[in-house]
Amino acid sequence: MCIFVIMEKKTKWTHETVAIEALKYNKRHHFQVRCRSGYEYARKQGILEEICKHMYKLNRESVTITALKYTERHKFKEEAPKERQYALRHGFLADITKHMVSRKKHSPWDDSDKLSKEAKKYTSRGEFLKGSKNAYGYALRHGKLDEICKHMKPVYNTWDRKSVLLVSKKYTTRKEFIINEPGAYNYAKNNDMLDEVYAHMVLLGDKYKRFIYHIIFPTENSVYVGLTFNLKKRKQAHIIESSNKWVKELISKGKPVIWVYSKEIYLVDEAVTMERDYIEYFKRNGYIVLNIIRGGGLGSRLDKWNIETVEMECKKYGTRTELREKSPSVYNFLIRNDLLESQLLNHMGPRTKGPKKITKKLLKTNYYENN
Repeated sequence: MCIFVIMEKKTKWTHETVAIEALKYNKRHHFQVRCRSGYEYARKQGILEEICKHMYKLNRESVTITALKYTERHKFKEEAPKERQYALRHGFLADITKHMVSRKKHSPWDDSDKLSKEAKKYTSRGEFLKGSKNAYGYALRHGKLDEICKHMKPVYNTWDRKSVLLVSKKYTTRKEFIINEPGAYNYAKNNDMLDEVYAHMVLLGDKYKRFIYHIIFPTENSVYVGLTFNLKKRKQAHIIESSNKWVKELISKGKPVIWVYSKEIYLVDEAVTMERDYIEYFKRNGYIVLNIIRGGGLGSRLDKWNIETVEMECKKYGTRTELREKSPSVYNFLIRNDLLESQLLNHMGPRTKGPKKITKKLLKTNYYENN
């Protein structure tokens, strides 16, 4: 690192010579930096205030005089930052900038007539907000919204049995209806109308429930068996670009196709079993099954552990400690379902100590103990 030092010529100072030297500077800081020995001499001799009378010094009076030179706040901030900072620190900035104007950003909506004309295009505030967001925001910020929206009438949806049933016809699934028409949904729910409202809607499955469907190609004597939670979307996916290469090829060639769906929705375990049974059924009846895997693919992750798989896993270990260390996910399953005292662990013998309740505090404590 390089340090540059300004070397001063050694001078023997007197009151007269230091006073003459001080006249060269307008600010004390400049005097102190550029003529350090003269400055120190004047300070020690007690004549610093006297010889620096002509110099500019930050105080309320000098800062006020400087501020009067400016008419715009942003220019004062840019060109006199030290003076502004001094006034801010000492709490009189607002007093010395009263005469200044702020830099104004012009908006096309400053024209009241133009703003009013824009608002008259709409019949409700909701339409105004959607159609002209900037104008609406400007009016709201400047307190003009009530004035320019006088001609608008408030829109209230008053639901009854007829209107709820009518609006429900727009939607094909329950999810769409609930998201887009919360008011109608709440009315139907509170008046026991949901079964009637949902009558025409397509039932959707979820992570734990699936429909079963078959894609049959009669001329090719082939079939594809699948599971899905949304029959409509799954059919579209097969038609546009099926994930099964054989189905994709046959559809692209324009082969006759028959789509068969289950009317009911089944729990995942049951649906998987039924899919495999259908595959075996079609094979026994001479169909070419197009499924690449033997069935049971769900397309989304499900919990790995259930009572049967946990029981099989537990039999691999002789103690609870070994189970906890080598298969923590099974051990956590047992804790979550209060099964540590169940018959699943009888072969391990009685427990010597009760399980600790897993909490954030316990996890944090164990972390620090182990590390």
